[in-house]
Amino acid sequence: MRTLSDGHNIPAFGLGTLNMSENEVGDIVKMAIYHGYRLFDTSPVYGNEKAIGDALKECMDQGIVRRDELFIISKLWITDRNNVEEALRLSLKNLQLGHVDLYMLHYMTPDLVKDSLMVERISIQDVWH
Repeated sequence: MRTLSDGHNIPAFGLGTLNMSENEVGDIVKMAIYHGYRLFDTSPVYGNEKAIGDALKECMDQGIVRRDELFIISKLWITDRNNVEEALRLSLKNLQLGHVDLYMLHYMTPDLVKDSLMVERISIQDVWH
């Protein structure tokens, strides 16, 4: 574990789920949890968040891991930058979680940097709870 500047902890290593099909990612996530992985990095554009959510829920329901032991990362794709709350809610639904631990901008572009309203749209504390 590594401690962030705000005092929260983040696992030192994790599993990225890019290029994992829906058919294979669930078994891979469950195997990773069994072997001690606690950080999982995903994105809606990977097309596998639903299968990841199913695997996480199964492991939590079986008592293999608790939600507070996991660190889940998802991302906001550039085409959703004007619908941040809707995009996050969809990821949460697919992941079957009440919150993600880190929500990042995916595919940063100069237009996105110039978008002065971006920070305001991302600051949606009520979605996290």
